[in-house]
Amino acid sequence: MTHYECLGLQPNATPDEIKQAYYKLAKETYPDKAPDKLEQFHAIQAAYEILGDPGKRQAYDDSLQNLDAISCQRQSFPINRRYHLQKQPELFNHYAFVNRLFMVKREDEEYLIPGQAINQWDKTRLFYQLDRVSYKLYYSEILPLEQKYHKTEAELKRLHLLTANNDKIAQVISVLTAGFKEKFLYDLVLSPEVVEPTEEMQQMKELMGGQERLLYYFRVYPYLEMVSSIFALRDINCLNPVNFERLIALGRDNSISPACVNSVIIQLSNNNLFNEANFNLALAHKKHASVLANGMVDLKIAGLLNQASFEELLRCEENAETAGSALRILQEHHLMNLTNRKTVLRMARAATDIDLLLPPLLSKLQAQNLLTLEDGLILQWNSDRQELQGLCERIDEMFAYGLFLLSCDEEKATTVFSLAIALKKSLKTFFEKPIEEQQAQQQQFKADFLQLLHSQDKALAEHRAYWKVIVANVALAFTGVGLLALGGYYLATGHCFFHQTHRENLRDKIEKSPWLQQDQAIAINSVV
Repeated sequence: MTHYECLGLQPNATPDEIKQAYYKLAKETYPDKAPDKLEQFHAIQAAYEILGDPGKRQAYDDSLQNLDAISCQRQSFPINRRYHLQKQPELFNHYAFVNRLFMVKREDEEYLIPGQAINQWDKTRLFYQLDRVSYKLYYSEILPLEQKYHKTEAELKRLHLLTANNDKIAQVISVLTAGFKEKFLYDLVLSPEVVEPTEEMQQMKELMGGQERLLYYFRVYPYLEMVSSIFALRDINCLNPVNFERLIALGRDNSISPACVNSVIIQLSNNNLFNEANFNLALAHKKHASVLANGMVDLKIAGLLNQASFEELLRCEENAETAGSALRILQEHHLMNLTNRKTVLRMARAATDIDLLLPPLLSKLQAQNLLTLEDGLILQWNSDRQELQGLCERIDEMFAYGLFLLSCDEEKATTVFSLAIALKKSLKTFFEKPIEEQQAQQQQFKADFLQLLHSQDKALAEHRAYWKVIVANVALAFTGVGLLALGGYYLATGHCFFHQTHRENLRDKIEKSPWLQQDQAIAINSVV
């Protein structure tokens, strides 16, 4: 399987297709969501590290083109090589373990030398050889033994041997067949007698607090989960013993997933948002790292990930994934504006599953031709005339109110959506006409606009639960202060038992906007 197949792509995939496939698969295989897919998660990370970099991808493509010729010449890590389980695999470093696992005779030369550079071809071959062994061990022997209710002492010993070797294989895969960073850090963990450190390795070791801290780190993270975070800190000159210890501490906290914190830091680093302040924010919100990382993936796909949106997700805490997904849906349907954004974030913080409510409704509107691409662009239109800006904002608020209604009344939400789109379309169409034509038709347009504004009053009123308002007002009237308040409210508004809904308030604000107030008497008479 090639890196392209790992991401479910063809070799001619575009950079955007590679990114989207990576974000989708990484989201599905996050360790906290799918702990049984850890190896696949690391394979996806390794594939994207190659295919996401133009230079590395070109080199990889060249190696694929010469695959047949290379396979005839190289014998490293043959796929069908026999293997031999080791009694105490944890006593061997990864290089020695691979050599002994596939050693047929004692005089056989070693496949791997500690510290050696491993090219991409050999990494791929080694990965699939080890993966084949791991698959066979688990499904042929480990799983049947685990499912046995009563196990003999011999079976328990065999199960321990199999599990220890399988765990070691998983560690080797995550370190030696992944990217450069994992292998670099593992070589750094080994003693100088095993791998002689380069000047860069020595500097890195000093930044992290010395050999003892490195060994302790490896005991906490045998799969080197936080390696990307370590290098990201180094790249912004913030790698020091204190920050390194903070990363180690994540692995000792059983209530969180360090891999998810690492994913948040990777997203920040890949989008030029990583700095010490955001590092502190990521650690401060570590309990919500999983949903935060997923929300950031959605924002990245939609092209919305920046400092402001990152901080918005942080404020959503455990609902960050809902917020990111809902914002992506709005962006994909060209419905993103400041008002809709604020509404979605407010609903997400209130634990409303807006990301689940939106898709079926938007699909329904599109199927009925009530929400087209043109409609989405129309909703984003705003006039540059000062007296119209408030009017456009009120219409945007009406559409946003429709988003809010999704959680309680889908039919009413659909009506409000349609009305807001019709109002904005009417405005845009009128103000795209020549100035002379606008002046000549202004009075009639205002009359028609007001008529359109009130066209759904009856339909929307049918959704009101009047009894709730009556009960609330009657209960309030039993108090002297409440009765006085109701009387004052009636004198001021003309309403007694039936208070206005938010939609009615928005309607009245639109009707009283400065531009429509000009010559309003003429417009109202025209409506009548």
